[in-house]
Amino acid sequence: MQIRSQSLLLALLAAVGGCPKNEKTPEWPPLTPYLAIHDALADDSLDGVKTHGAALHTALAATAGDLASGEDLREGVTLLASEELGAARRGFQKISADVIAYLEQHPEARKGLMIVHCTMAFDNAGASWVQRVGVVENPYEGKNMLHCGDKVAWGER
Repeated sequence: MQIRSQSLLLALLAAVGGCPKNEKTPEWPPLTPYLAIHDALADDSLDGVKTHGAALHTALAATAGDLASGEDLREGVTLLASEELGAARRGFQKISADVIAYLEQHPEARKGLMIVHCTMAFDNAGASWVQRVGVVENPYEGKNMLHCGDKVAWGER
């Protein structure tokens, strides 16, 4: 009965946009808003980015402890609240560093996830992010170069 209720709840959350791309809710709480931001930026959209950014900040501060890098995290959240897609993407880049650092130290939390690096992001400075295992969806380049990026093994950044 509990499994059925949980499945129904996940289906309802997916139907109203609470669970990105109709996927199972990740076990580490910051991943839900992080992946929702990833999905929006890869789609060249700011829909929900500000709200998910605030939720991500709260979740990272509560669970990542000393991995939340303070100033970079605050700046990243501020940039996610921007009305400009490029600024939101820079904010996502700053926050991605904390997410990657946490997941590299907690292998149990990264099930179904991979690190991707695009060397062309941010005028060839390069940037990494975490996404679901599967086809690369670049949040920094969006539809312009959606599938640009190389999978990187955990711990090899």
